[in-house]
Amino acid sequence: MPISIATAPVRQGEPRPYDDGLDEQGLLSYRYRGTDPRHRDNVGLRLAMQRRVPLIYLYGVVKDEYMPVWPVFIVGDDPSALTFEVAIDDRQLGLLTSAAPADQIAEARRSYVTTLTVRRLHQTTFRTRVLNAYRETCAICRFASP
Repeated sequence: MPISIATAPVRQGEPRPYDDGLDEQGLLSYRYRGTDPRHRDNVGLRLAMQRRVPLIYLYGVVKDEYMPVWPVFIVGDDPSALTFEVAIDDRQLGLLTSAAPADQIAEARRSYVTTLTVRRLHQTTFRTRVLNAYRETCAICRFASP
């Protein structure tokens, strides 16, 4: 069973290997690996869906750089379209409440909110340090600011 799924970044002049994207409900349409629903990667994602296992979604920003999103859940499977549906937003975890134990959903939501909070705190701290450094020293010539 996989621990993550990934969407390749857009590259100028090159077609994307898979046409992943958001649908009108805000769910990620994640394309199968190849065209065989029995491919081991597709079978693994189907198993993750059945077991309600949280996965990491790696969104391709640029070549060799990905933005991780956690948790995401496989919530649907459409073999005729060779696509899985993936909940990528903590509000969409409500889609799972009828099928997953409440404590599992609560733990996933708590972990997700904690991760977002830590990230925001880090960003604020980092931004403050950078702005303070620019106030004290020129970024180009390294001379102290007056």
